[in-house]
Amino acid sequence: GQYESRLRLISARLFRRMVRWLVPLPKGAGGYVAMRAPLVKRLITSRNPRFYLAGLIGHHAQSIDAIRVPRNQRDIGHSAYTSRMRWSVAYSNLICIFQERTRYAQPNS
Repeated sequence: GQYESRLRLISARLFRRMVRWLVPLPKGAGGYVAMRAPLVKRLITSRNPRFYLAGLIGHHAQSIDAIRVPRNQRDIGHSAYTSRMRWSVAYSNLICIFQERTRYAQPNS
């Protein structure tokens, strides 16, 4: 079965494409991560007022790989995570990436 409605799938795909356009995240990148110490130190010292882990990792990591995890359809009820909440989080996450890119941008010589 399908985990999300068609509209949610479309909006999620749009968001992921925008993120991958900004940072080199592989398809399927998610919330469970393993990182080496130098990357952890970079993330800890980031002064970004927003925190979007995948975006920060995508910006700072030298290489990233993802393992696909299948998700089943919800058996009972529906998500309390509303469309408005999803759009708000997506906006905040994109701003986080832009702030990080701006903070570490190299001036043209």
